[in-house]
Amino acid sequence: MSKTLPLSTEETLSSARENVARAIRELRNLSRSLHTGHISALGIRQAAEEEGQRITRAGLLLVSVTSEGSERDITEDKQLILFRIIQECLQNCVKHAGATSVNIGFTWYPDQLRVRVRDDGKGFDPEVTLRGAARGLGLQNIRNRARLTGGSGIISSKPGEGTTVTVMMPYE
Repeated sequence: MSKTLPLSTEETLSSARENVARAIRELRNLSRSLHTGHISALGIRQAAEEEGQRITRAGLLLVSVTSEGSERDITEDKQLILFRIIQECLQNCVKHAGATSVNIGFTWYPDQLRVRVRDDGKGFDPEVTLRGAARGLGLQNIRNRARLTGGSGIISSKPGEGTTVTVMMPYE
């Protein structure tokens, strides 16, 4: 004799299945975003847009991506470094900033690319944060990674005013 589950239990199981399916999709999307070939195939702007959409769908932040100027080719190494910087910024927004929205702005100048990540979070004092031994390690990584591209990384923030990370990177 088969036993039918109460409706609330069936609804709970259905909801659990949907959540597991959604988690699997998100995990697949995340693993694809970590693959360097995927980033290179899309281009840095499109890869950032996909990452932003993934975070927005997850309900963590509202991420927008803007672009000015004519998009230029960038080496695969520089694209990967820049993508990791963007991911670090987004992770900081989720973990520390208390931000609700973030804009990733690409400005394609004739000789260099500027990427600016701005959030509407609580902000911080960069000098205090960067002075701590383990604190600010992600911010230091952003600066160091930007230098690897031959460019620079500038972190601007004030308590109550959000944070802006600006990376300037030459194409060559």
